[in-house]
Amino acid sequence: MTTKFTIKRSLKPYAIGGAIALWLIFISYALIKNPSSGDATGKLIIMKSDLSKLIENGGTVLYRNENAKFGGALLSILINKDTWTQQLKYKDMHTLVALGWQPIVNDAGSFCKEKMLAKIQEDVGDYKGQNTVYISMSYSATTAKICR
Repeated sequence: MTTKFTIKRSLKPYAIGGAIALWLIFISYALIKNPSSGDATGKLIIMKSDLSKLIENGGTVLYRNENAKFGGALLSILINKDTWTQQLKYKDMHTLVALGWQPIVNDAGSFCKEKMLAKIQEDVGDYKGQNTVYISMSYSATTAKICR
């Protein structure tokens, strides 16, 4: 009976050590795969420049959100649907292509550039009682995988 107790007791430090080793491997993998905050900030600068060109095309911006941190960057706007037309949609899509964004073949309204993903989504709901169009640009480990 003492032998079983001694074996269980001697395995405990190994189990704890193994758990710590797995945790360190997981954290290291996450640090390697996720973009740094500096990289995300650089991508946000590109996205802001490109999005400003889309805003110049027209449409009333109701809401704007931007965020860059470790792990990625996001820039998005909501445009009043009443100021949105199919002509403006095509103009925005052509502007993105002119800025180096590549259309994603099986995902209409989605574009890739330098591991960043841009999306134009119509009829996404409303903001303060007004119907909206959502335009977003994002950069993360996921978008880097999608936009190789």
